[in-house]
Amino acid sequence: MACNGILFNNIYQQPHVSMSEKIFEDVNLIIDKMKYYNASQNRFDHSILKTYLQLILALCSREKQKQIENLADVEDGIEATANFQSILEVFFLQSKDVSFYAAKEGISTSAFSKKIKHRFGKSPSKLIQERVALEAKKLLHLTTDPIKEIAARLNFDDEFYFSRYFKKQVGVSPKQFRERVGISIVAKQSM
Repeated sequence: MACNGILFNNIYQQPHVSMSEKIFEDVNLIIDKMKYYNASQNRFDHSILKTYLQLILALCSREKQKQIENLADVEDGIEATANFQSILEVFFLQSKDVSFYAAKEGISTSAFSKKIKHRFGKSPSKLIQERVALEAKKLLHLTTDPIKEIAARLNFDDEFYFSRYFKKQVGVSPKQFRERVGISIVAKQSM
């Protein structure tokens, strides 16, 4: 039987395909029909059997192609997410814009967002916001710097915007956060 090679093109894998329950039922139904025509002696039965076999191969090839595409998406996603983590650590102070990170990966913003969301269960914008908030928490806890200075270090235009941003992410204002967690003993010793 001629085949497109999707099913049998990798010498390192067994020639099999996982399939949904629905496709499995369809294939079993086709096999039952093949058994019927195999027992028959009609002159057209051989052609019908070949057609059914081609149908099974086409269904299996379709399922295998889906698996290959999903695997490629996962591999691309792993590479993109590993790169995103590294790039975010370097540039989170410089840019809070998802398109900046997508451009660093060389892919569209929508494709980038989809891969990151698939991998982490969060949008890249949410991850960027959380990274900025984490840095803000560290600075509020580990330094005695005024909030205005911390806002500037985190690349916010003014402390009021920073305070709104922080409160949206953390649930309390920077001042309230600092009052709750206190200033680290390490920061106090360096004063």
